[in-house]
Amino acid sequence: MRAIEDISIDEAEKMVTQLQAAVAHVRAGAAIAPVDRFMQDVIDRLADPGLALDPSFRSWCAGNHGLLSPRQAAERWCCWHVA
Repeated sequence: MRAIEDISIDEAEKMVTQLQAAVAHVRAGAAIAPVDRFMQDVIDRLADPGLALDPSFRSWCAGNHGLLSPRQAAERWCCWHVA
């Protein structure tokens, strides 16, 4: 690891720019739509990441967001999907 004294002003500015870009990227990822967060919570409960690619599941989650908790949605999806 280099000492702070060994880093030039140009290098330090470049590092700051990279850090700011990384922070902006993380913040953008944190701004997930509530429906998408709900869908991901249901997927996590079902332990089936492939559901994210299922159009019927996505539509079903969008329709039930705000009406059911992720736990209830996972239980009902299992019952509905098996039937």
